[in-house]
Amino acid sequence: MTKKNKKFELKLDLKAELVHIESKDRLKCEVIEQQHGQHKINYRPMKRGKHELHITVNGDAVQCSPFPIAVAPSPQRFVKPSRVVRGLSIPRGTVFNSKGQLIVVESGGATVSVLTPDGEKIRTFGKLNNAYGVTVDKDDNIYVVELSNNRVNKFSSDGEFVAVVGSRGNGNLQFNTPLGICYNKRDNNLYVPDQSNHRIQVISTELKFVRCFGTPGKGNGQLQNPLYASFDSANNLYVTEYFNHRVQVFTAEGKFLRTFSQKADGQKLSLPWAIAIDRSDTVYVSENGPHHGPHHVSVFTSQGAYITTFGGPGTKEGQFNDIYGLSIDRNDSVVVSDHGNWRLQIFQ
Repeated sequence: MTKKNKKFELKLDLKAELVHIESKDRLKCEVIEQQHGQHKINYRPMKRGKHELHITVNGDAVQCSPFPIAVAPSPQRFVKPSRVVRGLSIPRGTVFNSKGQLIVVESGGATVSVLTPDGEKIRTFGKLNNAYGVTVDKDDNIYVVELSNNRVNKFSSDGEFVAVVGSRGNGNLQFNTPLGICYNKRDNNLYVPDQSNHRIQVISTELKFVRCFGTPGKGNGQLQNPLYASFDSANNLYVTEYFNHRVQVFTAEGKFLRTFSQKADGQKLSLPWAIAIDRSDTVYVSENGPHHGPHHVSVFTSQGAYITTFGGPGTKEGQFNDIYGLSIDRNDSVVVSDHGNWRLQIFQ
């Protein structure tokens, strides 16, 4: 046999492993050899959230390994809630503090209640005028937005009044019918969708003006009645626009990044209201208007790819009547503020 006719074969030992970033759980993947030197990698994650796919050939990592993998929630988890918290009076905005307690605006926006993780009421405080949004800072101070008074209230973690800022207008530290508020742990500031001023106003936790961004309109970076907002793990701000029927994504400094509204079969977001983002950057958006609308929650990836929709109008478990708040607990359970049914529905 001449050298020209010799066949040289290089054996490739290709292995793949999926690692859950938070728990460090490892899952060996099935590697199937295909034609023309290609390989197929099969895996079935046991946990949702962020993963890394590690690929090696003959013991050495391939270029760019590990690869980021985000495992979205299964649509089946939203068919029926794992838990329902009743006995609340017209619940609106919700948020979890560092202890896992749930803070909820109730009584038609007049008070704030603190609940245990199991839904037992610990305390109620405040004397508010048509409040909606609520958030907490790194010290568990509580901030509540009053739509009718056009202001932001600050309370201690125990519910003691600390300070208030705001009045009706379009200047710094003035608002026009604000609903939502969210906290950015990176810069320790509060971001308030200033609805009828069509902008995002940023204030410090000391209730001082920092900056604002956004102008009225339908173009990229413009806003039309922004209602609620939430940050992802990359420190990008997602804003629901009620009358533009979309979600816009900005940097914390206000630079436009992208927008999304497209769902399946040519459908689009309709009257988006509340928004929440879990640890895998899955985005949850409620769609409803006061006393009308689809009354459901649509789910997207952080890039705006549609995943699923759950809910619908009604009083049964898994159905809703005006969703005025969404929040995520430390286990990535989704808490839906079922305003018109006077309850919270929790999906695990």
